[in-house]
Amino acid sequence: MKIIILVSLLFFSCLISAQDINSYITQAGQYESAMNDEQAIVKYKEALKIQPGNIFAMCKASELCSRIGARLKNNKAEQVDYFAAARTYAQTALKLEPLNSESNFVMALVIGREALNKGGKEKIMAVKDSKN
Repeated sequence: MKIIILVSLLFFSCLISAQDINSYITQAGQYESAMNDEQAIVKYKEALKIQPGNIFAMCKASELCSRIGARLKNNKAEQVDYFAAARTYAQTALKLEPLNSESNFVMALVIGREALNKGGKEKIMAVKDSKN
């Protein structure tokens, strides 16, 4: 009897967390549609806390970090932090699903955005990095 109760509790907790992640992703999509990238990234990060291997949330978090970082032209330190976060999300997504087109896209996006803020030699290295 105790085993049945334990199994049912585990089953329902999985259902609740699945609903939570879907609600976080839905809310993030709504914020993103409303051009509120800062709130959207918070929701994608919350979704990743529940399900760290969610490729969709990871790619969207990387894309948003790249987008936010690109807008911070006057604050280089914060821009570098956003690009570093974007790279981390993209690398993790690539490790989990190397053939996923979205994972490859966000990695290319990060490399490109980082390269725009670097000097000549660093840009060449970034191009070589993107080919790998």
